Amino acid sequence: MIRLPGLRGDDPLGFLAALGLSSLSELGYLPELKLSWSTDGAVSAKITGVDSLDQLKTLLTNAFERIRSEGNPLPHGWPDFPPRKQGVKGSDPFRLPPEAMARYFTKAEQAGSSGAEHWPGRWLIALSCQLSRKPKGDLELTPFYAPTGQMTLRGSVLDAVASAVGGLGSPVDALIAWRRVRFDGANFDHRAIRDGAVATNGTPLNQGAPSPTWLATMALSMFPLVDLPGGSRAVGWQRAWLYPGYTTRSLIWPVWRHELSAAAIRVLIAHEALELTNQVQNERTPPRLRSDRALPGLGVFAVFGASRRTLSQGDGPLGPAIQLWPR
Repeated sequence: MIRLPGLRGDDPLGFLAALGLSSLSELGYLPELKLSWSTDGAVSAKITGVDSLDQLKTLLTNAFERIRSEGNPLPHGWPDFPPRKQGVKGSDPFRLPPEAMARYFTKAEQAGSSGAEHWPGRWLIALSCQLSRKPKGDLELTPFYAPTGQMTLRGSVLDAVASAVGGLGSPVDALIAWRRVRFDGANFDHRAIRDGAVATNGTPLNQGAPSPTWLATMALSMFPLVDLPGGSRAVGWQRAWLYPGYTTRSLIWPVWRHELSAAAIRVLIAHEALELTNQVQNERTPPRLRSDRALPGLGVFAVFGASRRTLSQGDGPLGPAIQLWPR
């Protein structure tokens, strides 16, 4: 068992990055890995399935290089999915109405029925809905994507993150100690936003961590969306006041003591025991879990949450984690 101090379960980006390792294992780019969390206060990730940290670093570097060489923004995906914006003006071309998005779903269904790789379809349901529309008529997209200004899912998140990791050489610093560079964090990490007030020269200079952010994008397939009456719902996301001054769009996640495969993790993060009983009431009523008595039997020893920070445009990055259970 290898302990990875850079991937902490009490941090939203650290948690998502650890799930990224499990996802890469499920995708076939890493050996079969199992993930658990230390219970001694640090809540750092523990991995089984490799012999040493050096071996994991080599395998992760090879996985990153292989994915980039394949030319798809998402592993086992398509070169044109999500689509890239032509030029710098205009909205994200992935903000599509149902009839346009249906072409992607039809293509994925045909590929699956012909025995081809099923991953494009799994990426589709993780990134977009089929029916739930936003007020302007385009379909709702994953809540992990919080665009501001001219951001696009393809260019500003997937391509930009991979390019920033390429500048570092590989994503292995995510495992031990994150390297921060001039990078906006793709709205996964509130610490990446460095306003002028905290810079020595008064000039805003974002300092994001590309490597754990890239691993987090690899984990998105674990959080599919479903269409519901009145809107959509993504695994892991709930509406709740977690702290003043932020939005109610909140990611809720568990950490567990047993070694779990990617398939088992998918089941656990979607478990009904993680549902909050008092979503979107007011800032004075702390959220509570519906079935916290069931959590120890599931191997869960803590539950955390983080909300998106409000900016002038868009939702802003995920804020700091708070422990929801045990109190």
